[in-house]
Amino acid sequence: MTPLPGTSDSEGQGSAGGRHDRGSEADNTEMERTENGRVLLYRLQGATSRDIHRDSGRFVSVDTAARFWSHVDRTPECWLWTGHVNEDGYGQFKVTDEPGRYRTVRAHRWAWEAARGPVPAGLTLDHLCRRPACVRPDHLDPCTNAENLRRRHARRRAERASP
Repeated sequence: MTPLPGTSDSEGQGSAGGRHDRGSEADNTEMERTENGRVLLYRLQGATSRDIHRDSGRFVSVDTAARFWSHVDRTPECWLWTGHVNEDGYGQFKVTDEPGRYRTVRAHRWAWEAARGPVPAGLTLDHLCRRPACVRPDHLDPCTNAENLRRRHARRRAERASP
């Protein structure tokens, strides 16, 4: 399980642009930690034209958690996602399933799974703070879709009733 920031030495580590090595594991590589804590993976032979096209550059990130948490602004109330958001305001994060295969996940789901494990089957995550960009795990509550909709409608009724 990936640790939350503040629980390990990985907090505050940046990313190398989110590029991942899609080459063979047997490639001759070397890891290097930069002055700002980023871990980079360099090809010892140098980049070839094939590598530049495939990897979009010379170095790749090796820490998905550090890349994720570098897109989070931890305010006293919520931990807001500063990366890409969809049209509904939910953060989106690209993860690697295997070299060369990526998928996009909602940022709050990734944060929940990193902190507490998988979301129970048949449940969805409700933002108790009503901010879709929030990824703070204690602001998320697993519930059924029906319960999530019931809460949303109750909140809207309460907002309309208050002056």
